[in-house]
Amino acid sequence: MKIHHPETPKQARQWETVKNCAHGAGLCYPCAAEFAYGVQLGFTAVDPPCPNCTQVMLSWPVGKSNGWRSVRGSAHHARRWKADRLESAETALATQNRDPAPLSATLEGVAA
Repeated sequence: MKIHHPETPKQARQWETVKNCAHGAGLCYPCAAEFAYGVQLGFTAVDPPCPNCTQVMLSWPVGKSNGWRSVRGSAHHARRWKADRLESAETALATQNRDPAPLSATLEGVAA
C-alpha cells in the first residue's frame, strides 16, 4: 500500500505557478489545473485536454502523453514559459511574413 503524503508548501507554490503560466498561455482554467497536476503527477495520471486547449498547445514544443504538450525545460519556472512563448510568437510571425514570391518578381510582374 502506497502512503500518500500531503503536498508541501513548495509543491503547492509550484502547482500554482504552473497553473497560472498555463492559463496565461491560453489554456482554459480546468485544463490549466489538469496541466499543473500532469507536471506533478505525470500526464498519464490526468484527463486529456479539451479540444480548444489542444489547439492552443499545437505550438508548444514538447509532446507529452495523453494529448498534452509542454514548454522546454522545467514547467515550474515562469521564465521557461516566457522564452517558449517568445520563440513561438517569432516563429508564427516569420511564417506569416514569408512571401512565396520575392518582391523583385512581384515588381517585374507589375511592370510588364
